Amino acid sequence: MEERRERPRNARALYARAASLYPHDDKILVGCAKLCDVLDDPEAARHYFGCAIRLPRPAAYAYQSYAWFEAQQGEFDRARELYATGAALNVPGEHLVPLLHSWAVVEWKQRQLAEARRLFVEAEGCTPRSCAWLYVWRARFEHAAAVHLRESAPRGKRRVSTAADDSAPQSELRRALLLARHYYARAVTAAPVDPSGWRLWAELERDMGDGRLADALHTR
Repeated sequence: MEERRERPRNARALYARAASLYPHDDKILVGCAKLCDVLDDPEAARHYFGCAIRLPRPAAYAYQSYAWFEAQQGEFDRARELYATGAALNVPGEHLVPLLHSWAVVEWKQRQLAEARRLFVEAEGCTPRSCAWLYVWRARFEHAAAVHLRESAPRGKRRVSTAADDSAPQSELRRALLLARHYYARAVTAAPVDPSGWRLWAELERDMGDGRLADALHTR
């Protein structure tokens, strides 16, 4: 409640008291750590995150939250170490999906595209059922990869060529586009009433120069 009233220092005091009363409650510990981060106290945040992951049965989301925090601090090696430890927990696979997704996004932002793609694939393998939000994120990643590949190409070779052009850049570009369309299609199939998948797919086609298809998708 204090957080919602924009009284973070009051909220921190309440969290700290709750953490002392319930030292094995991972949600309280992680919440306190996140609040310390908001208050620009990274060492206190690390203390509470550390308490959360040292519990007898730490939650995957505690590792995810700690790793994301370290990534935002620029400590990428430490973030990867935390993600990897969390991903090795003996928990149901579906509990690892948000962690693997978060790790994939970090690698994506660091331009480690092959590793990001591997993590997206691993996250998808942990989902017991269709997962529209994860498909959208995978499609967004492949969309961004396609745009990056196109813009990195020499001027005059930025259009998507036919399969007859088997050069490595064109092959990678076609692969990224194919995967982006595939995952947008899966996303809108899994959640057809959610307009975000249709809108993002339309943006992909517009980026690739197909305004007619973009308009058709945008009206869905």
